[in-house]
Amino acid sequence: MRKRKIAADLYIKDYFHPYVEAGHKEVTPLRIFYHHRWVQTVHPTVLQYAMFGISEKGAVFPGRPTKEDVEKHRIIVATLSTSRDLYNLQLGPGYFTHILLDEAAQAMEVETIMPLALAHSNTRVILAGDHMQVGQHFTVLK
Repeated sequence: MRKRKIAADLYIKDYFHPYVEAGHKEVTPLRIFYHHRWVQTVHPTVLQYAMFGISEKGAVFPGRPTKEDVEKHRIIVATLSTSRDLYNLQLGPGYFTHILLDEAAQAMEVETIMPLALAHSNTRVILAGDHMQVGQHFTVLK
């Protein structure tokens, strides 16, 4: 089975995991997946940092975080769309000190609304992306 190369998963596998393995348990991330993501497409290293549920038929599926799950972690890794799960927890303004939007060069403005809704005036928002990749084309009408 081919593993999908999703930037959020690569951050965990290539950066956070080695740091956690070196003894820095305080930076153990929580990976939030789309609830219909096929678990077999996730790298085994990344699976360690995710939450899962089991259906009545015994199928494993990504679980949605609770407020308590989020509060146990200093680093939360989500995609633009799965950040809605964080918004729905009603964590309150300013809960997140930093929000990093990766692949920002390819994101459409409307896709960034959910993670930016988690920001407060004191939240640091970082937009990262490769300007050499083909981005979305859209027009903003004023």
